Amino acid sequence: LNAHTLSMAQAKGLGVLTVCGTCQLYLSRAAVELDRPETRARINKILERTGQPRYEGGVRVKHLLQVLLQDVGERKLAAHVRRPLGALPVGAFYGCRLLRSPGTESFETPEDPDSIDRLTRILGGNPVLFSGRTACCGFPVLSVRPALAVRMSAASLMEAKSAGARTLATPCPLCHLVLDTYQRKASK
Repeated sequence: LNAHTLSMAQAKGLGVLTVCGTCQLYLSRAAVELDRPETRARINKILERTGQPRYEGGVRVKHLLQVLLQDVGERKLAAHVRRPLGALPVGAFYGCRLLRSPGTESFETPEDPDSIDRLTRILGGNPVLFSGRTACCGFPVLSVRPALAVRMSAASLMEAKSAGARTLATPCPLCHLVLDTYQRKASK
């Protein structure tokens, strides 16, 4: 499926933009795997049988954070802020998937990420640091071990709150889903 997405982008001469850390991880991994000639040949046979264009490699996969901070740039973003956050304490929850995506090291340090913190400052907020900001939210185990997923999200939420965060920002809709939807259960 990821090869299909990459081949469609390549056929149009485009890169791929994601807003999801998990999508970034799997599309980036697929792109790296498809750089291997034997893998690409095997997958292209499947794509051909389904009537999809061949994939020849080279499609860039970027997360929205990378595009905003590198391609658009901090100065240009700051010039467009109309309603600053008023020093709102924002905890960045990076999660586990975006930071482990091949190629993300080109714009983010997996051990000490700062892109959401930089974006928070640009928007007039006050970044709040806490050690669990690169932890897993629990989504990967939600369907098989829901109690564990809730405990994982609770740990991150409590840590962020203890550090002074009044809200969290995350680059992954799946992290957002778990951290937001399961707050009531997590608080117990």
